[in-house]
Amino acid sequence: MSNHFSGGLKRVFGLAFLLALAGGLRAQEGIIVPISDEGQIVIDCDAGETIYFVDDNSGSTDFQDPYSNNNFTITLCPSEPGDAVQVNFLSFDLQTNANPNNNDVLYAFNGADTNADLVGAGTGNSFVGVSITASIDNPTGCVTFSLDVNNNATGGDVGWVAEVSCVTPCSYPEAGISLVSPAPFPDNPISVGVCPDETVTFDASGSVPGAPEFPVDSLIWNWGDGSVETTAASDGFQLGHSYSEPGEYIVTLVVQDVNNCNSTNLLPHQVLVSTIPIFNTEVSTPLCEDAPGFLNGNPVQSITWTALPPVGVSELADLPDATGVAFTSELFIDFFDTDQVLEDCDDIELITANIEHSFIGDLSFWITCPDGTEVLLMDNGASGGPDPTGCTPEDLGGNDLGIVDVEGYDYSWNMDAEWVLDDSNNPDAASPMPSGTYLPCGDLCDFEGCPLNGIWTFNVIDQWAADNGTLYEWGIDFNPEIVPGVTTFTPVIGLEADSSYWHPVGDSDNILTPADLGVVEVSDDGNYVDLMFPDPGTFEFGYVVTNNFGCTWDTTLTVEVIDNP
Repeated sequence: MSNHFSGGLKRVFGLAFLLALAGGLRAQEGIIVPISDEGQIVIDCDAGETIYFVDDNSGSTDFQDPYSNNNFTITLCPSEPGDAVQVNFLSFDLQTNANPNNNDVLYAFNGADTNADLVGAGTGNSFVGVSITASIDNPTGCVTFSLDVNNNATGGDVGWVAEVSCVTPCSYPEAGISLVSPAPFPDNPISVGVCPDETVTFDASGSVPGAPEFPVDSLIWNWGDGSVETTAASDGFQLGHSYSEPGEYIVTLVVQDVNNCNSTNLLPHQVLVSTIPIFNTEVSTPLCEDAPGFLNGNPVQSITWTALPPVGVSELADLPDATGVAFTSELFIDFFDTDQVLEDCDDIELITANIEHSFIGDLSFWITCPDGTEVLLMDNGASGGPDPTGCTPEDLGGNDLGIVDVEGYDYSWNMDAEWVLDDSNNPDAASPMPSGTYLPCGDLCDFEGCPLNGIWTFNVIDQWAADNGTLYEWGIDFNPEIVPGVTTFTPVIGLEADSSYWHPVGDSDNILTPADLGVVEVSDDGNYVDLMFPDPGTFEFGYVVTNNFGCTWDTTLTVEVIDNP
């Protein structure tokens, strides 16, 4: 079976490949149209074989191979005038990025080129189960796809497989989605905070068909956690979902009519799942009878969640000994906007290396940013001699880093620290040197103006023989606020008695009062309790907190009261 290309060139496709469907792997014979063929492809509407539209599979005929680091544009047109091309995605997997501006995207256009209306932008797994169909307002019946690869194809994602057919042109239905419960944030009707494993419910009854003769038939819910759920409209327009892990989840809805035509308005909704706080409660125990004690609930630490991934690289690499050549470890960063540079050195919050080494006195560390600028972290001369830069005139020599041959310690650097790592004047200096944050020899502000995307390098040189060491891993902590599009949130825990207080165990609805055994006085905010017990025994108290997501957590503390001496 032939497909026609612009310019009259014809090509025959008849390759066999494997399709990964819900029922497992099974071989399929069909016509394969990879996006890498580009140009305009005429789809034979009377083809006896199934036609599949796929990514380039890095030049392979196996759809399970990752796609390559190349951008392509292709147009699929029907062979029969009046028909419309429909592309139904059976699987879809594009690489995403912490910065959504840098996601790999497959754009879909309702027409014969990219000047037509944009009707879809697939990222991650968002096109799973979705059909792209030429509309009734598109006289060409063609659809155009353009792949934009932004991550250098480093994730190993396998792209897509879609089935192509010719159908009646679409009148696109319109999706309507709203939050039912819990209620959205007051200042943002498309964002909601929920607790882990709490069900969030959406309503799609606002969806409307594109034409009366093509009613909405099914709803495709993409929950943002990797799961896609398709439900029949006859089963109702409300559906709930829960998430067990704290984080951000973007929920989208696509509605499909009886002609398999999909809505093109995604209306994304944001679900933020609360982090779990850390209790730092204090209690006086054991207590003697008739002796004063206390319960203190503050401070409760609310944990911040960020979509920014850990920026680090694992090495487990032996450091070369006295070769005179630096060991380098490269960290590739790609989640900033193109051409974005470091504007404020304070936005490098921390540089950390996990390392062990048997002799600090011959090591030098430095960082190189993507444009080649270097900043020295620690400096040493050969054989533990004077620092060439004069960084620490009185520096350490025989001290270890970490536990030699056993365990690396985390050594960090920023401009707020007091001591250089090998400064002998540091009162906490020991062997091994304690983990912690140290002052670099150089100035991290030298990195201002450096591109943020690209290769950052940690460099180590060992200048004296007869010792050894290991770099386990290293990384950079950037201020999340400088990463475009990255969500960061911290649930807020109220510090008044309506949100945090001590209570009798088993009765979390009631605040402790002096009427409770052993309670002398309770602070107005319910967070501090003075205690005194007339008799020995074991007494339990609960402390409960509630955050602005409506999530409640409780902890229990025990007071042991003993006889007076």
